[in-house]
Amino acid sequence: MKKLFILFALLITVVSASFAQKTAPAKETAKETDEQWLTRFEIQSAEALVKGDFSAVEKYISNDSVLTDPSGMMFTKAQTADLFKTGMLKFESSKFSEIKVRVFNGTTAVVTYLSEDKGMIKYADGKTQDISGKYRWTDTFVKMNGMWMCVATHGTPGDGNVTALKW
Repeated sequence: MKKLFILFALLITVVSASFAQKTAPAKETAKETDEQWLTRFEIQSAEALVKGDFSAVEKYISNDSVLTDPSGMMFTKAQTADLFKTGMLKFESSKFSEIKVRVFNGTTAVVTYLSEDKGMIKYADGKTQDISGKYRWTDTFVKMNGMWMCVATHGTPGDGNVTALKW
């Protein structure tokens, strides 16, 4: 279960960051803001994840990035890449909503969103596990050499509906 959440989290982070920057420069037009670019990037990353194309996003993830999956497991960029390249992690669909981008001093950004995913993880022993569900994500980006790079991703299960809580 822990490996499933980790793989899922890494995939979302890596694909999101890599795919968006591969398809367009940091600012496609002079009119596109960083917030608009990062929003587009996250959506296009989900599309790349569904295609299983990790190589499309790999160069936009910092080499020292850390992914913390919804189970609390932490993965490196290399560990995340292996999950996709071996086909252990596969998504049928991934839809993002509630995307919020906050940019600080033009060099750091925090993106939060809700994903609704359908996918499977395959373990080394051949067993598979359904990883479908809703997840809340926080991606942290730093602009390096004029390009947004994902440096950290954190996911948690659930849609965050707290209407039943009484404080």
